[in-house]
Amino acid sequence: MSSSITLSMLSVIVAVLVSFASARPQAPCPAGLDCAAICPNFPFCHNNQHSGHGFSIEEHARRVSVLDGHQAQLRDQQLLQQQGELQVIAQQEAAVRQTEAFAAANPRREEE
Repeated sequence: MSSSITLSMLSVIVAVLVSFASARPQAPCPAGLDCAAICPNFPFCHNNQHSGHGFSIEEHARRVSVLDGHQAQLRDQQLLQQQGELQVIAQQEAAVRQTEAFAAANPRREEE
């Protein structure tokens, strides 16, 4: 009975030690290597092009400029839409004023 308890305690202790050892912070680079020399943008160094990471500085700048251009186009489109809406509102207000002026100039005669 005591050997099974001892074996159980030993397995628990080993499991705890393994979990502590794996949870401790790992060195990002092996000893003797400078991470900044390997990747100037450390720690954001990914070489997997398919995941969307690991772009060169030039590629990143190109993508940022494309996104900036898209945002400028969206702002221009929103501005044109707002201007169009303001023109429609102005036309509606002018039509209302014209109708009111016509109604004031031509009062209805009440039927007797």
